[in-house]
Amino acid sequence: MAKKTVKPSKKKRTGKKDTLQTNGFFKQKPVMIALISVLLITFFTFFPALDNEFVNWDDDVNLTNNPNLEQFDAASLKGIFTDHIIGNYNPLPILTFAIERHVFQAVDPFLYHLDNVILHLLVVFFVFRIGMEMGLKLPAVILLALLFGIHPMRVESVAWVTERKDVLFGAFFMAGIFTYLQYLKTALKEKKWLYFTGLLFFIGLFAKIQMVTFPLALLVIDYFFERKISIQSILEKVPFFLLSLVFGLLGIYFLAQNDSIMDTSIVPYGLPERLFIASYSFVVYLIKAVFPWEMSPLYPYPSSLSWPFYVAPAGVLGLGLLTFLAHRRGARSVVFGMGFFFFNIVFLLQIVGAGQGFLADRFTYIAYFGLFFMAAYYLQELLSRKENLKIPVFGVTALLLFGYASSTYRQCDIWQDSYALWTHTLKYYDRTALPYRNRGHYIREQGNPEAALKDYDIAVSLTPNDADLRNSRGKTYFDLGRYNEAIGEYEAAIENNAWKAEYYANKGAAYGAQGDFQRALKELNMAIKLDVKFSSAYLNRALVFYRARNFASALEDLNTYLTQEPNNAAIYYERALCHRQLGDENAALADLTTAIGLDPTKGVFYLERSKVNNKLGNKMMAGEDANTAQRLGAPVPPEMLQKFNR
Repeated sequence: MAKKTVKPSKKKRTGKKDTLQTNGFFKQKPVMIALISVLLITFFTFFPALDNEFVNWDDDVNLTNNPNLEQFDAASLKGIFTDHIIGNYNPLPILTFAIERHVFQAVDPFLYHLDNVILHLLVVFFVFRIGMEMGLKLPAVILLALLFGIHPMRVESVAWVTERKDVLFGAFFMAGIFTYLQYLKTALKEKKWLYFTGLLFFIGLFAKIQMVTFPLALLVIDYFFERKISIQSILEKVPFFLLSLVFGLLGIYFLAQNDSIMDTSIVPYGLPERLFIASYSFVVYLIKAVFPWEMSPLYPYPSSLSWPFYVAPAGVLGLGLLTFLAHRRGARSVVFGMGFFFFNIVFLLQIVGAGQGFLADRFTYIAYFGLFFMAAYYLQELLSRKENLKIPVFGVTALLLFGYASSTYRQCDIWQDSYALWTHTLKYYDRTALPYRNRGHYIREQGNPEAALKDYDIAVSLTPNDADLRNSRGKTYFDLGRYNEAIGEYEAAIENNAWKAEYYANKGAAYGAQGDFQRALKELNMAIKLDVKFSSAYLNRALVFYRARNFASALEDLNTYLTQEPNNAAIYYERALCHRQLGDENAALADLTTAIGLDPTKGVFYLERSKVNNKLGNKMMAGEDANTAQRLGAPVPPEMLQKFNR
């Protein structure tokens, strides 16, 4: 290894002739072959993820239905960096979604999954480089990088589009660790590496709040390399800790805005019980590093704490004692590995709860580096002392890695779509409402409300006072034309949450579908009173006005709707119909032209514009529109085509 002023203790160092050269990295053929092999294995392990769809587990609010992604302009960029998404402030991943969406002019799941995998490969690349910089031989570096790359607990971070924030912040985190090692390698003389580290850290903070643990990771790296505590070592990290504090407080602020912190409706436990839960989670994460079992996208809080939760603190204290003893004996790799793991998992142990589960596989994405490094290091130490064990150790390790890769490959299919995701979850948690509700959402969106209703019925039986759930079941009844039952569900939703405009708007739509316009308008007016920016209420009220032949009022509501949703082609079509009813063919023509510009695939838009052009005397244009409408599958009357094609 190139000479360093800051270095590990001699107890851990291998002979110089056995140590990889970190300079001229890309010129070392065996190293490059190893790196490329690791990256290819990782890529093919995650290959099934490229065929996955989006899932209704936050992919909608982050990407497909995110209003800040509809345009790519100054207003959208401002929204990306000032808004939170269900309490999470992670603007950088959202920015990458915006760039992908507007560069490729599509919302193709393949693209987003591919970019997630590429970012994961970038993280693995830096893990490989860091292993070299920390003194591992090539076989140990390969083991470290493969463990990080293909471990089954990686799947949630890579195969779930929403977790772009994991692989993105991970890339900045590990790149920052690498540049910090370069700073140590130059005996603290080349400050540019420290500045690069600070820049990577700052950018990474916008990717995921978990980046706030980065300064603590620098401390354990200093410990590993026996860097003495000095004024310089303290002062150089002050900006890092200050930024962590600022972004940490910002994250808490956004979570509080979303009412996500200590939500007793989700987590029926006080602080003492949370400490037991945190200890249990810590131990589970350690065990899963070796035996990754279950791997569910959701780990709901138990209805009561069983005995493992109460004995878990003893295990945590025992591990702490062992780590201290390792420090006393100079086993810095143990202290580094456990310290790195602890610092990167401790803030995610739900002591201050924020979320619907007390565990999450994705929380281990960076934290496991410490454990994997420790495993690679001590396997290397074992083989350096007992070379006769090389063949059996390599054999067992290869089998373990193959088992991990196989499990990861299969686990990617669990994220294939929302149905597969929640069906898998129900294998473990069939007494939890959320998987039934979300699977019901997916089935309903696929056009099968009868099947969706079965899932909603089970979910309601488990949580009958969930207002959003009752609203969803109401919408399903509405789809089936069972309007009285739909109204009953909306009333149940209102009873549990009387301040949400959507419930009144949906109830008004159900009354409108029954032709009870007076009651419909009463409910819709209430929805608008509760939320003057709730666009769907204006749309539903416009439809009620239209059916009641109050075209002027319908037009006014459609105008309001379009100020909030200016890119909805279908509403320009609806407004054109209002204009026609009011005798304004020119305004109708303008709206239909706008609708076609926004969505040129709808034959009915051309059919209606053909009628308007005919009314205005534009016979040639009317004929062209009629032919286009027929080509796109619109029901064009034969006599109309004959008239224009004479």
